[in-house]
Amino acid sequence: MSEEMEQRRDYEENPFLKIARERSRQIGIILAKARKEAKRSLTDCAQVINTSRQRYRKLKAGEADITVVELEAVCTFLNLLPGYVLTTPLLNTISPILLQTEQGQTLRVVVQLVN
Repeated sequence: MSEEMEQRRDYEENPFLKIARERSRQIGIILAKARKEAKRSLTDCAQVINTSRQRYRKLKAGEADITVVELEAVCTFLNLLPGYVLTTPLLNTISPILLQTEQGQTLRVVVQLVN
C-alpha cells in the first residue's frame, strides 16, 4: 500500500484526525476573513511566517497545520488576538471520539463546538 493511501486510510479511520482537519479549516476561515478586513495580501501573510504562498493557501484551506508560533505571528500582523482564533468555533456539533489507551482500557472524549 502506498504511503498516500495509508495516510488516507488512517484519516478515514481516525475520528480525531477528521475533527483536527475541520478545526484547521475553521482557523483558516477566521484568518482569511481577518486578512481581508485588514486589507493584507496572502503574500504578506505568507512572508510574515516565512512560508510560501502555496503553503499559506493550504493553511487557509485546512490542508496544512499552523504552528502556535505561526498563528501568533499572523494574528499580530492582522491585529487579531490569538485567543479569539482559538476560542471561536464555527461548528455546532458534538462529536464522540474513542481512543484506545492500553489493552482493555478505553478513553471517551466528547468535544463540543458551539457557535
